[in-house]
Amino acid sequence: PDCQEPHRPWQTGSRFPDQPGAQNRAENGNGQCWGESEQAFQEALTLWRQLAQAQPQAYVPEVAATLHHLGLLYRDTQRRSEAEQALQAALTAYRQLAQAQPQAYLPQVAMTLHNLGIVQLDQEDLPQAQTLMTEALTIRRVMWKHRIGAEGNNMGQSLAVEIMLPQRQEEAVTLICER
Repeated sequence: PDCQEPHRPWQTGSRFPDQPGAQNRAENGNGQCWGESEQAFQEALTLWRQLAQAQPQAYVPEVAATLHHLGLLYRDTQRRSEAEQALQAALTAYRQLAQAQPQAYLPQVAMTLHNLGIVQLDQEDLPQAQTLMTEALTIRRVMWKHRIGAEGNNMGQSLAVEIMLPQRQEEAVTLICER
């Protein structure tokens, strides 16, 4: 496909040039355009939701995972409001699943909190980003104590954002003072 270079998560700044339709042409790394990915996620979400009505235990995790991936797609295409909605819905589902099976679903709760915190950071809502990152980090610290090798990288990612937040808050105050 005739797609543009995808944004890499470690890059900062604007993801796409200011061109009409750039969001729909950007490649997702698998040779598929974001618009096609969104359509596939929406179709999957519809199917998983239908199946979850009949067998919630079997299919609610698929609904949550699809919402999470859809939220990431929206974030990568700068549709932050939609990203926030999809990630919030995924978080709600993962929290419910974690009540019954914490070992299985707390990692997803922490991951979704982390990604939702990144969306809040993108929107310059630093207090909300801090709250979400702190909760994600709290969960990841507990998980790390039980599964040191498995959770180290995830905890490192949350710590990196946690360390960066005060710097971003300071930058925001400086910008306000300069105006």
